[in-house]
Amino acid sequence: MAFQKKYRLIILLISLLASWTNRAEAQSGGGSLAISKQVSRSKVSVGDTLTYTLIVSNSGTIPATNLVVRDSGSVGLRYLPESARIPTGSNFTPGMPISSWQVPSVGAGQSLTLTFRSVADSSGIFYNQATIPGDTATTCTTVPIKVCAGDDFLFRLTVPAGRSSYRWFRNGIELAGQTTNLLEITTPGSYSVSVDDVTGKCPDFSQCPFIIEEDPLPTFQAKAIPATCTANTIQANGQIVLTNFNPAYTYQYAAGPSFSAGLSLSGNPQPIPSTGILADNLPSPVANTPYTVRVYNTAGCYTDQTVTLQPATCCMTAVVSAGNCQTATNTYTSTVIITLSNPTTGTLTVTDGAVIRTLATTSGTSSLTAVFADLPSDASTHTIMVSLPGCSSLTSTYTAPASCTSIQACVAPTFSAKAVGVTCIGNALQSNGQIILSDFNPAYTYQYSAGASFDPAASLSGAAQTVPPGGLIVNNLVNPATDQFYTVRVYNELGCSTDVTVVLRPTVCGCPPDQCVPFVITQTQRGKRIGG
Repeated sequence: MAFQKKYRLIILLISLLASWTNRAEAQSGGGSLAISKQVSRSKVSVGDTLTYTLIVSNSGTIPATNLVVRDSGSVGLRYLPESARIPTGSNFTPGMPISSWQVPSVGAGQSLTLTFRSVADSSGIFYNQATIPGDTATTCTTVPIKVCAGDDFLFRLTVPAGRSSYRWFRNGIELAGQTTNLLEITTPGSYSVSVDDVTGKCPDFSQCPFIIEEDPLPTFQAKAIPATCTANTIQANGQIVLTNFNPAYTYQYAAGPSFSAGLSLSGNPQPIPSTGILADNLPSPVANTPYTVRVYNTAGCYTDQTVTLQPATCCMTAVVSAGNCQTATNTYTSTVIITLSNPTTGTLTVTDGAVIRTLATTSGTSSLTAVFADLPSDASTHTIMVSLPGCSSLTSTYTAPASCTSIQACVAPTFSAKAVGVTCIGNALQSNGQIILSDFNPAYTYQYSAGASFDPAASLSGAAQTVPPGGLIVNNLVNPATDQFYTVRVYNELGCSTDVTVVLRPTVCGCPPDQCVPFVITQTQRGKRIGG
């Protein structure tokens, strides 16, 4: 189950912006004035800062006097106090939604520049428009709306009626059958619209797309560890432990087979401890008892997992010993002797690091021995874990013997890598982005994945394979919307590796500047709130 935010406020603000009429007053004194406006970024996240630049130019032969520039911004943009940089002699009065720039005089052939910064406090499309008599300049920035994977939602986008044709696009691909001024959205993506398209000419196109991004649900593993025993006395130290979680996640947990925020045993959502231990003082129950853990990602999406805390009906102890380092193999053997009291019939699991041994138990079992052979002698600390369903569990640590064999160091491979952007045929982007290696040993092998660091589990090239003679390891990358990182990992014959990260930059096929066609967005279906 996933948490979904509500968007009514954002939609209302964009609807208001689409209906605003901005006016300005000035006495030009015969000057020929023009206004232009720029924004530092066309796509940001909530909390990011934008820099706006206004330029007033007088192309006439006489000064323009008493000019007032009105600058209107969407609600949801927060002006940063003291951030304005204005020309000497002029005055800037910030406001929301309208700010005012008073310019006493713009000389013939002169241009004046004003800059200021604002923070995006919500999601949607933020328009910013500057107006003087006879000229208007508009910029916009998209702040993607975040939804949770699996959520149901519906947004309705509208643009002004009365145009001869409408074409809607999702992620740059035209949506078949969508030819009116209204589009209903139920899937994530980047949505834009083209109106009055004429063959051989570029259409009026929405300047900023409406973007819905899907946040994946958090992933993790949870388990309940029964209480342990001290001198055959069951302790109140049952645990709930998480593993394989993102340290940015937060959690709550409650008793029962489903989560209820009002019955949270851990209070409000809080960061997951680095150990993953959410609770370590649970009493041993009389019967199997469920607990449900809810984990949230940074966007508020959540995943629930239910674990079962079993009664500690038996107790155990363990003695661990590590053998000597064997010179021929530089390995050793560890031995774990487990003593059981009142054991259950089942399977006892013993782990030494990543190595697992399983042993069968019956009600009459009093002692078992687990042997771990061929472990590397590296003087590292090992943790032995012993568990038996329906019984207590325990951990014990020991130190492995030091290495007794001199091992040759592995030298990491060297190479160079670059990304080559996609090409255009006319105004059509091709899917032919490339990653090319050079200065490599032909015996090397490679893998690559998306992102600024290599993820073996997400390799886009499968298992490690030989680098092609020309070094071209991929030639079908799609054009990214923004800079896309890829990380290449190259291995030498000994398995040592080196990672190099490259950047595939977006390619833009030429066409005259876009014109803004504002959206009007209406939400017709809501999602769940956090804690709901």
